[in-house]
Amino acid sequence: MEAQSFHAWKQKGGAMELEIIETEDRLAGFRQQVRDEDETRPRMSEAAKAKLRSINERDRLNAEADTRLVKEFNSHSWNVEQLTNLFAKSFGGTQPTPRRRAIKVMYRLARGARVYHIHDLTLFGELSSGEAEMPMNRFLAKYPLPEDETVTPKGEPVKTETVRLCVLGRKCLRAVRNRAAEVSGKSQYCSVNCRGRARILARRVN
Repeated sequence: MEAQSFHAWKQKGGAMELEIIETEDRLAGFRQQVRDEDETRPRMSEAAKAKLRSINERDRLNAEADTRLVKEFNSHSWNVEQLTNLFAKSFGGTQPTPRRRAIKVMYRLARGARVYHIHDLTLFGELSSGEAEMPMNRFLAKYPLPEDETVTPKGEPVKTETVRLCVLGRKCLRAVRNRAAEVSGKSQYCSVNCRGRARILARRVN
């Protein structure tokens, strides 16, 4: 068993002297286990680090592009035809109904819904199976167009400080719609689980 030392004051000849006292270290086994785990823990290779840095940089550029697109979208009015073309060209997805999706987006924007990320439009225009198949007159009764058939987004998106995203990018375990979760503090990962996954990915690269 390892010994552990600590300092104590001892009176000797009317004066106080500092004495080092050796005692049994009850945590020695635990300390050794921590040292052993640290020595055997896989180290991330330079190639893996470079790949993670590349992913993080790409996510940063995507976030900046998203901010620019949202600012542009919120800067002017939109009509049905413009939004229909936007859905047909940029937000096709799995629903081949760009006009209905555009109408639903107009309905929600006219009632105060705000676009903070450009893909919020996809969410606003998502149709249920019934909405995709119902007659257009019933659809318009459910989602009536504004009187002048144009809509102006309500103001600018909320300004937020630049956020740091988990370096795992789309492989982040907490990613939503391929967007990594935000990171707090000085860590590169959003959670302990993502840190562990990074080690597994590092071993695969090696």
